[in-house]
Amino acid sequence: IRTSVARAKFCELAGRLNGGKSYAEELFMLGLFSLIDAVMDVSMEGMMKKLPLSDDIKKALITGEGKLAGYLNLVTSYEKADWKNASLEASRLGLREEGLPKCFMEALSWANSFSDL
Repeated sequence: IRTSVARAKFCELAGRLNGGKSYAEELFMLGLFSLIDAVMDVSMEGMMKKLPLSDDIKKALITGEGKLAGYLNLVTSYEKADWKNASLEASRLGLREEGLPKCFMEALSWANSFSDL
């Protein structure tokens, strides 16, 4: 669950790096639900049929395609320290790569703050 929360915040923050073309709310939801299949032990497709999420989010989570899918690829690349793919995804998304480490650290810190409650 902590990973999902960190992904949500990272996707939201990364989306804001693209000069205002952000889908911050959708990106947050994308990250938040990116591991719902593992948490609930059901298929992603089955879970998406039950949730009132946008078609863009569902498409990215089920097929890995669409306008939001690159952000999911970006965050998973960061988690794996796959810098080559992270750089490629950032370029595809039109993101300033130098801002991403700060987004990632802020997302981790934000997610970890919930364990203090």
